Amino acid sequence: MSRIDEARVSDAPHVKLEVYSPPDLARPTFKEATSHDFKPTKKGESFGPSWSTHWLRICITVPSHMVHKNHLELHWDANNEGLIWTEDGEPLQGLTGGGERIEWVLPDSFRDGKEHVIYIEMACNGMFGNAVGDSIQPPKPDRYFQLQVADIVAVDIEARQLYVDFWIIGGRSIDAVGRSRWSDDAQMPPESSPKIHGRSIRRYRSAMRLWTAFLPRTALMRL
Repeated sequence: MSRIDEARVSDAPHVKLEVYSPPDLARPTFKEATSHDFKPTKKGESFGPSWSTHWLRICITVPSHMVHKNHLELHWDANNEGLIWTEDGEPLQGLTGGGERIEWVLPDSFRDGKEHVIYIEMACNGMFGNAVGDSIQPPKPDRYFQLQVADIVAVDIEARQLYVDFWIIGGRSIDAVGRSRWSDDAQMPPESSPKIHGRSIRRYRSAMRLWTAFLPRTALMRL
């Protein structure tokens, strides 16, 4: 994944974080929450307990060496759900956390080297509640969530697209081999197994051709 990131910065002065934590599991509106005093916070801090909300003010300054990069994102992962707001109270995008849907594309207006402010309304729960481990378990009432990622990232879109293509083709190859091994359970005639295995090999070779075609243009230049 490091080859997908062309550059990455975090912490002040590029990403400054402040937080307001409403008491008693309150659910203030944007206007109410942002009218309060915020206190400094940082990556590595934990937020909770379960079901509480916390409002983060994020001050973003894109550094000069990233201003002209093709594609810039804010990566935010506190392993819980969140909602991004503009400085004037417009909701923009939800965040899932836990490595899923953690990216927000920075507007071109943020490339001026000046400080820009957004807010993230953090909800102290996962996508399926607050169970630990198996989501069918009862919720844990005192669960806390650590802010692990709050970075400005310059992304190589071509590399990301290749990664997704490779992941899909590779997954299909593995799936086909698994189905050929369990053809009886899948109610498939045994004679079809060699055909499925052959298709999986062809998919794998297609993935490798994608990979080797891409390497001379990007990855090899960075080795």
